[in-house]
Amino acid sequence: MDPGESGNADCFDDLTFWWLFFCMFYQQLKKQQRAIRYNSILTGDDRVTEFLHGHWERIFNRTRMTRDCFVRLSSIMEQTGRLTPSRAVSVEEQLMIFLFVVGHGVSNRNAQETWQRSGSTISKYFGIVLEAIFNMSGEYIRAPDMNNVHHTIRYNNRFYPYFQGNIIW
Repeated sequence: MDPGESGNADCFDDLTFWWLFFCMFYQQLKKQQRAIRYNSILTGDDRVTEFLHGHWERIFNRTRMTRDCFVRLSSIMEQTGRLTPSRAVSVEEQLMIFLFVVGHGVSNRNAQETWQRSGSTISKYFGIVLEAIFNMSGEYIRAPDMNNVHHTIRYNNRFYPYFQGNIIW
């Protein structure tokens, strides 16, 4: 055997070894990526039930509204057809996800962990609830009466410069 030939064979064996190592590593990495990420005991619907039937402060801290107000809002949204339950996410959960994100300013990733849902699910229902609230704004949200300005703004020089020219006295 020529010394040059054995060197090529060794090089080929090294290349084969590293190629196989890379393939095995890649397969293992793919398996880890497919692992179940959301494995909490409480799913989103169970968490909603826990908040609705738990201590009143828990739902208030989560949604920034009382239990009665939350139940009333969710029933209005459902009865008027602005929100409809899906196969996997109830109207209450959709609304609670939205209020949690808006009330706490959390990221999509934090909402995913809290509600045990994917990022696309969180984004989808956040957008649906946002549109529903926007569509009902004409019926339930009134613009303030600009002739009755709160005394804190009207008589405080600290606040007045920010509203000067924007408020009709």
